[in-house]
Amino acid sequence: MPKKISNKIIIYFSMLIVILIFFLLFFINNLVREMYFNMLSREMKRDLKLVESYYAAGTGENRRTDQLIAKNKIDRIAEITEMRITIIDYSGIVVYDSNVEDVSTLDNHRYRKEVNEAISVLYGESIRYSNTLKINMLYIAKKGEHFIFRAAKPLYEINNKLSNLKRTILLSGIIIIIISIIIIMVISKKISGPIREAVIFSQNFAMGDYSSRIMNYDDNEIGILQKSLNDMADIINEKINNLIIEQKKLKVTIESIQEGIAVIGNSGKILICNSAFGNMLNINTEPVDKIYYEIIWNSSLNEKIKYTLSTGKRITLEVALSGGNVYTAVINPFREEDNIRGILLVLHDITEQKKIDQIKTELIGNMSHELKTPVAILMGYLETMREHLNDKKMMENLIEKALANIERQNSLIDDILKLNKLEEDIRFLSETIDIEEILLNCIEILMPKCEKKNINIETAFIKADRNIQGNRFLAEEVFFNLVDNAINYNINKGSVFIRTVITDNSLIVKIKDTGIGIPADSIDRIFERFYRVDKSRSRQTGGTGLGLSIVKHAAELLGWSVNVLSNNSGTEFQVIIKIS
Repeated sequence: MPKKISNKIIIYFSMLIVILIFFLLFFINNLVREMYFNMLSREMKRDLKLVESYYAAGTGENRRTDQLIAKNKIDRIAEITEMRITIIDYSGIVVYDSNVEDVSTLDNHRYRKEVNEAISVLYGESIRYSNTLKINMLYIAKKGEHFIFRAAKPLYEINNKLSNLKRTILLSGIIIIIISIIIIMVISKKISGPIREAVIFSQNFAMGDYSSRIMNYDDNEIGILQKSLNDMADIINEKINNLIIEQKKLKVTIESIQEGIAVIGNSGKILICNSAFGNMLNINTEPVDKIYYEIIWNSSLNEKIKYTLSTGKRITLEVALSGGNVYTAVINPFREEDNIRGILLVLHDITEQKKIDQIKTELIGNMSHELKTPVAILMGYLETMREHLNDKKMMENLIEKALANIERQNSLIDDILKLNKLEEDIRFLSETIDIEEILLNCIEILMPKCEKKNINIETAFIKADRNIQGNRFLAEEVFFNLVDNAINYNINKGSVFIRTVITDNSLIVKIKDTGIGIPADSIDRIFERFYRVDKSRSRQTGGTGLGLSIVKHAAELLGWSVNVLSNNSGTEFQVIIKIS
């Protein structure tokens, strides 16, 4: 329940009036008290002069009789004025007191405040509690020629009058407060009424009542505010209508696009999509306002959508959806300032392109098969000839050369096919691979070649997390060709050292041989296809000249990098794999 402005006005002004009333009460009370004290002080000083004149008259020739008459007059003054009158000599001894018969019992008054002040400046004044009368008293002392004349008057009269005044002011204040609150309520209603009307208008407008307006506003600040709210409502209404028109245009435009398009908010809900998107996903229900994974039944695509929503990184991938169709999915985030507001998902049908690529692949496969078939037959004939010829050394040598060349031709065809596959930029499936396992598998395959050349392979693998995102086929091509190279171009009874290290955020695989090394002027060209440092050496080792080209392309597809260090004592290849 919101707090009303009218209530605040009433409360604040009421508090202000109460404070003013109490301040006025305090001020008048002090003022009246001071006035009473001044008036009483003047009266008491006047009476003291009269007492002094009477007492001085009692010092004539008939001293005793005159003093008795003077004391009677002083007693009469004390009775009429309700004062206690005391006469004190300069030493402080009381010589007369209207309330005490035996003045010898009274204390010395020399150091009473009012007595000291009277001796110094003619008159002295003080207020204190009287132990004799047991009440607060006002004491006024006057310095005479031979004596100090002091008058004391109880203050209960002043206190009673002040109490009556306080009650009168308090009652008047309560009446003023009540009247003021009634007036304030009327004024606050007059002020808060237009404000309440503006609040009701804004609430209705926020609820969707765009036709609501404020009528009959006054010509003042609040009226100007109400008119401004009406103008603002007109502008907002016009903007909303324009946005609706633009939204319809956008919907028509999106519907005319053949690609499947969907806008997914940062909450995961589908905000906009076209009919092509629904057809590609075989959706029978309305996908808008549904969570994307309730509509898209593909774990790989959903995983990438989730990844982009959380990281804001653009992703392109191929996915196979319903009906066996293949699509290129582009997931592009859109931002508002630095915050990810959602993603734009575009599906492009590449099924026909895939079919064409498949036909091309099959064609290349058939061609390679046709090339390999006669070679295989020739190899069979040559092997048969070698088994049945009688020690014809020349023929056997020719047969061995023919077999070696046929085997080399076969390897060349395999490498060409691999390189063609890599250069076509096929999107290889990303999967978790174990680098150590792949290296050991390559070593196992190449072990017969090592034994034939008396090559020793030494390994040193780190004990760390070996699972890395990549592609097994590509990784095997990288490491198989590098290890095969280290064996082919090694010396007899040489060694191959394979080890892994971690530096910063990278895993580095080092493959080093004790072979012939690579000249400095050839290191930059060894990854070119068919490039050979020593052509005669390559023919002896059976190399095709494509192994390092395959390594280069496979490493690029994996996002890896390959460095080469070489000298006369051997060559070291370093494969750098990012693991962060």
